[in-house]
Amino acid sequence: MNVPSVSDEVLAQVGPYLTLGEMLGSLHMQIAKGELRKSTWNTVVNLPS
Repeated sequence: MNVPSVSDEVLAQVGPYLTLGEMLGSLHMQIAKGELRKSTWNTVVNLPS
C-alpha cells in the first residue's frame, strides 16, 4: 500500500485499518476468479492535527 509517512500517534490509530485492508485483500484473492485488476479503498478517520 502507498501510505505517507505519519507520526507514531497517527500510525497507532490507523494501523488496525491497514491490517483490515490486508486481510480483506487476502480474502478477495482466495475467493475471486481471475486476477485482481484494481482495488480502491476509501475510509474516513478523524486523526489528530
